[in-house]
Amino acid sequence: MEKPLIGITSDDYLKNNTPSYNNNFILRQNYCSVIELAGGIPVIIPYSNNLIKEYSISLDALIISGGNFDVDPFYFGESINSDKVKTKPSRTNFEIELTKEILNQDKPVLGICGGQQLLHVILGGKLIQHIPDEINSEINHEQINPRNEPGHEVTVKRETRLYDIVKKTKLNVNSAHHQAVKDEPENVIINAFASDGVYEGIECNQYKFCLGVQWHPEYLINDSDIKIFKALVDASKN
Repeated sequence: MEKPLIGITSDDYLKNNTPSYNNNFILRQNYCSVIELAGGIPVIIPYSNNLIKEYSISLDALIISGGNFDVDPFYFGESINSDKVKTKPSRTNFEIELTKEILNQDKPVLGICGGQQLLHVILGGKLIQHIPDEINSEINHEQINPRNEPGHEVTVKRETRLYDIVKKTKLNVNSAHHQAVKDEPENVIINAFASDGVYEGIECNQYKFCLGVQWHPEYLINDSDIKIFKALVDASKN
């Protein structure tokens, strides 16, 4: 079988005080290299709502990448309650519509960090808008050390798809977020959590493959990270 096409949503880089034609779509290289390592073909997706149908037909799976911004609380029925919240309306709207279309076709979806949070909102969940405002924790979820090093440990729940993939109940993960999944609505399964109670992973068994992780496994800081991408690629072949 031909290698599957794995779409990865891009971010935008808007230069201050420059014409719009100098703006860029950007994506870290390791999002792509890890998909190649896992046996797929990475496809960077510039966001355009005009192309959602074409993207959803052409792609075999979707990765919702992370980024230095937040899902607008409007999408889960709240107003912004923290000055730490930064939104990107165009990107968020595109990712929501594309992800819904991919899920409608029951193609695999993996949400990473902010991508997990967006996936959770799509599935009917809410977010903690700024972790320190709601949780007293000794964990710095925006770790100071480099992203290719672990920031803290998470516990993986048994009898979940994530556990079936990594075959471990404890993982050392990196951490680069100030928001988090807040609840466990119907059809969403919390599959991992930190010692302070922050939810670190979600899945939904209504779909062939629908998984979110709060960390950044594309950095491959432990031997379980590549297994997540291999599981996505394998699911996209069926």
